[in-house]
Amino acid sequence: MYNYDFLKDKEHAINEKEQVLVCFGNKKLLVNIMLTDKNLLFFYDTEKDSSLKSSRMGVVSQYEVLLKLSLDNLDYHIMDNFTEINFKGDVILIYNFNLDDFIKL
Repeated sequence: MYNYDFLKDKEHAINEKEQVLVCFGNKKLLVNIMLTDKNLLFFYDTEKDSSLKSSRMGVVSQYEVLLKLSLDNLDYHIMDNFTEINFKGDVILIYNFNLDDFIKL
């Protein structure tokens, strides 16, 4: 379940990619990336490390917004097998991901 208010800004989901490896600073995380008509959203599963997930109990994943980037001023470059996004002086690397192809779908 995505914990995000799409109705607040009348956003509509356009595309989604699950379990994408992203590097923020010196942290590497698996995230879901969602493209809306206004933003690029990075969601993190807050229940990912729950001990209940490894048991037979059915734990529903809870996805919280890790990062929200406006499509209006998105500064990125595609290099070989990854996308590099410049955000407020920091670099975000998305491995095995071509943002141009993701946006065009």
